[in-house]
Amino acid sequence: MIHNRLFVYGTLRKGAVNDHFLKDVTRINEQAWVKGELFDTELGYPAYSIEGDGRVYGELYDIPDQLWDKLHVLEGYDGSKNSLFIPEEVTVTTDTDQKQAFVYVAGDPSLLKKKISQSDWMRFLFEEKLGETFYYFAFGSCMDKERMEQANADHYFHEITGACLPGYELRFTIASRVDGMGRADIVEDGGYSEGLLYRVNRTGLDYLYKREGVFTGMYRPAVISVEGLDNNHYTNVLTFLVLDKKEEMAPPDHYANEILRGGNGWLTETYLDRLKLKIQKLQETEVSNTNKTNEV
Repeated sequence: MIHNRLFVYGTLRKGAVNDHFLKDVTRINEQAWVKGELFDTELGYPAYSIEGDGRVYGELYDIPDQLWDKLHVLEGYDGSKNSLFIPEEVTVTTDTDQKQAFVYVAGDPSLLKKKISQSDWMRFLFEEKLGETFYYFAFGSCMDKERMEQANADHYFHEITGACLPGYELRFTIASRVDGMGRADIVEDGGYSEGLLYRVNRTGLDYLYKREGVFTGMYRPAVISVEGLDNNHYTNVLTFLVLDKKEEMAPPDHYANEILRGGNGWLTETYLDRLKLKIQKLQETEVSNTNKTNEV
């Protein structure tokens, strides 16, 4: 093998039934995707087809040599082209770069029964098993209850605690279709971010999907785990990530105020101060670039 990286998209993912196989293995990226299509085998696990131009979401791991044999057994790979799953090399895209890795592709065409339109097994399970309430990690303007009251949606949301998400940095990587200015995202780049953890009534899921532009390709739902500032660990938590991240751009004042107002009393003062400084610098750069353009 030229490398030991493995992209996982199904039961080996964090929080899925076989994640114990990778318990002591280095996870390189939690947010990653490959080209292709994802299918429900109706056997309790998904199958991946390398054909197609869709995005299949998963995680990237660095696999030690001694673990490959166990993984081959789990995936039904006996070294032949007639195996249940066959390891193939693909290009994996992360928030910051691209890497080559192996992925187990369906070797048996009968596994490709029902296409999963979300192309994300953890999101598929989240929606299939949705209870009366669910956890939601908000890091942008959804922390602001005042704005939710204006939308008559505040009754869906019940604050639990401030929470942190190590390994991710808050950035403004998408332009609003209203004013062309930046809106919040979290990028997996080794940073640190905080947000507000809600318990949400299941009827609030449709509101969130519409507000976050899930159906118009702006944000995608992702299932994560967070560390509560109340010292509790929370799993199977929904959040939203920008689908196609761009260079950072300054947010408008009203949007920045919503984030800071919503985080006040829930997030740490250190984080809020750092966030204020970040927004200020982005806005100063925006003004400076505008002035230079006008001078020309």
